[in-house]
Amino acid sequence: MSASDPSSEAVIPPRDGLDEQIGQAFRSFLPRPDLFGRIIAAAANEGLTAESKSKWFADFVGRTTATEDVVAEPITAEFEDFRIGVATITTPHLAAAQLPLDLRSGELAELQHWLESARVPGPSGDLRSRMGFGPIGCKAFHWQGQRFSVVCFYDSQRRGIHLFTISGRELSEPPPAVEPEFETIGGLPTASWSQGDNTHVLVAGLPGLDLRRMFTGA
Repeated sequence: MSASDPSSEAVIPPRDGLDEQIGQAFRSFLPRPDLFGRIIAAAANEGLTAESKSKWFADFVGRTTATEDVVAEPITAEFEDFRIGVATITTPHLAAAQLPLDLRSGELAELQHWLESARVPGPSGDLRSRMGFGPIGCKAFHWQGQRFSVVCFYDSQRRGIHLFTISGRELSEPPPAVEPEFETIGGLPTASWSQGDNTHVLVAGLPGLDLRRMFTGA
C-alpha cells in the first residue's frame, strides 16, 4: 500500500500482558525529589557564556562568610530583580543541591546566631516561630554590594521552602509591610513582604506548595 492510501494508516495493536507489565514498572518509579530544581537550574544556565556564568555566580551565589567583607558600596537595586533572581536562579540550585549551605542545623536559634555573626540580615524571632517547618540550614550571599541570607526548611513531606532576607533600605520599591505579595515566578510560588528594615522573599522549592496558609494560620 502507498503512503497516500488512506487504508494504509497505522493500526495500533491491542495492549497485551507485556504492555501492562511495562506500564506498571514505569509507574513504580518516583522522580527524585530534586528533579524539578535540577531542570530549572539547568535552564538557568542554558545559553550562558563563560563570562556571563561568572557574573551570574558573582551576582547571585557569591558566598559571604563571617570573616569576609563585601568591598562594594551598596547601591539602590530593584527589588523585582532580587525577587526574580532568588526564585529563578538561587532556589533551583539550592533545591538541586548545587549550592552547599554554610551551616546545617535543625536549631533556628543557632542559624540566626551564625547569620548575626556574619553580619547578614536574617529572619526575626516572630518569623521563625511562624514557620511550621523543620530548619535544615542557612547560607549567606552578596548581591550588588548587599548581603542577604537564606534559611532553608523542610516540611513533613520533605518539601523544601526557602526564606530569603535582605535589607530593604537600599531596595527600590520593596514590597509592603501589611500584606505579603504572592507571585508565581519561574513556576515556583513566592511570598514577599517587608518588616522593619528588612525585606523577605519566601520561595517554595516545588510548584503547588500553598504559601498563603503560613500567613492565615490555616
